[in-house]
Amino acid sequence: MNDPVHALSFRTADGLTLRGERWGAGGCPAVFTQANGLPVQCYRAACGEVAALAEVHALNSRGNGGSDVPAALPDWDLPLADLRGYIERTFGEPVLLIGHSFGAILSLRLAAEAPHLVRGLLLLEPVILAGRGEDWAALRKLHGQAMIDAALRRRDRWPSRKEAEERLRGRGIYAGWAEPALRAFLEHGLLPEGAGVKLACPPWLEAATYGTHPGTKMFAWAERMRLPAVLFRGASSDAVHPGAMAEMASLMGAEVAVMPGGHTFPMEHPRETARTLAGALRRVLAAQTRGGSAATGA
Repeated sequence: MNDPVHALSFRTADGLTLRGERWGAGGCPAVFTQANGLPVQCYRAACGEVAALAEVHALNSRGNGGSDVPAALPDWDLPLADLRGYIERTFGEPVLLIGHSFGAILSLRLAAEAPHLVRGLLLLEPVILAGRGEDWAALRKLHGQAMIDAALRRRDRWPSRKEAEERLRGRGIYAGWAEPALRAFLEHGLLPEGAGVKLACPPWLEAATYGTHPGTKMFAWAERMRLPAVLFRGASSDAVHPGAMAEMASLMGAEVAVMPGGHTFPMEHPRETARTLAGALRRVLAAQTRGGSAATGA
């Protein structure tokens, strides 16, 4: 991304400050929302070609990337209100929504509940563990609880940024990340604390976000969709069931793109992600102009 990066901030209705970045200098307006625990700055390279076509407003949700940490997260209503409030206060026209994981589901919900604010969707790895008619309660006990427990056990403080880097580099979710994405996480996903650093997103907030996943409500939102959209999943992802994503895409009239890598493929393969997202954006915009689905231009 060669264009200058501009800082963003937004005051929520309940007095928190959300922080982020604006990428690109023109084109259609777009709003990007990140995955749980990952700051938007990690996605700069993956969104580089999109920023050549659109003005991307990448706003960290509560407790991520230097945004203020809330006192609690009982559900996803407040993050949704933040996203909607930012769009309503900033733009005088519908926007493209781009989201990864948590951000993808939040974007889908907003598009279903306020379609007049949205012109199209690029949804990266919305966490779809199973189809609409399957036993999501059992999945919550197994997969969902495992994610919650792992978040609560996560180490969140280090005596220095260097030690944090040594601990995180090449491990867990960060394994296989391209260097720019990892450097962005080390800079923006960690905050100073005395002489050391701590995770910007505290483990309890990460766990609360997993614990309030909307489950099968996603399919009801998808069923209401009448906007052009492209869904993306990583070929080796353990967060998206291929058949369930195909079911959701069918409800939306959307296409599915399969990317190399896992749940964090934008950080693992930013160049390929950038090219693919830009192509999908062109199809979404063309379909939006025609009033059809993005799949018609595939």
